[in-house]
Amino acid sequence: MLRLRSKLKKILRFRSSIPSLIDLRHIVNDIYFFQNRIQYSTSSTIATLNIDKGVTLPSFSLSQTNRHPFIDALQTLSSEDLGHDSALELLKSEMKKFYTEFQPANAFEILGLDEEKSHTLETFEPYALTLPWDNAGPVKERKAKMRSIREENAVLNVDAGEDAGWAWSGPVSDEKLEVEARRLMNVYRSIQEQGYCRSDEPDGDIRVNLLFDESYNHATWQARVGQHRAIALAALGYEEITCRISKVIVKSEVEKWHNVRNGLYDEQLAIAVFDRIFLLGQKEAYNKNV
Repeated sequence: MLRLRSKLKKILRFRSSIPSLIDLRHIVNDIYFFQNRIQYSTSSTIATLNIDKGVTLPSFSLSQTNRHPFIDALQTLSSEDLGHDSALELLKSEMKKFYTEFQPANAFEILGLDEEKSHTLETFEPYALTLPWDNAGPVKERKAKMRSIREENAVLNVDAGEDAGWAWSGPVSDEKLEVEARRLMNVYRSIQEQGYCRSDEPDGDIRVNLLFDESYNHATWQARVGQHRAIALAALGYEEITCRISKVIVKSEVEKWHNVRNGLYDEQLAIAVFDRIFLLGQKEAYNKNV
């Protein structure tokens, strides 16, 4: 009985520590999030965001411009095929093309910058990538990703770690390809059949960072958690989706970013990373610069 009470107390303490969500899905102007970024910086805020302004990790768009190849892979499937093994094999075949063609050598090359100077991130695997505004350095990020890769494989009863590959770049082993195709297929099929069902639970939304440049009028959002959901929604033609805002990144505040302050990025390089990601979510601006 005492053990049961102790467990109940722990559960209650955990639930009380989860911040209540602030529902801003009625807000239509991006500038509101910039103006109120301090107020919501320590809260869990949900908002309705335009999917065309979305970017996945590290730098693929969810719109028609330079969009993630997995969106095209899903759109090769017909609704009639989804219940058959042939659909999974077709998806695997399309995803394999991505993993074969997109094989950055390290965590710096995955950024896609034309930068000739050597950098610390060149000594880390692609999955250890940490962005200028992230709160973790590459060593900490590497450990976290190694753990998460093993956990996501275990969900599908595959005992494999980072050596089998990472979801977002190649190369990957055949078993990792199977894992990622099944993960993406399961999310896609669920949304197609039941619609997109978010919740207030900790993992109930796609978690994103909002990026603002000097104009402060329009934000690009980058998915940090829930990328499979974002890709599936884009493939299914959703125009808007509910996301949970984790952080607001402002270009003019570059000197305050964690990995700038610790010296991993200098300000010039940090701005180059920001611009690449931001412009991918701003189709008109991006098209003018290509």
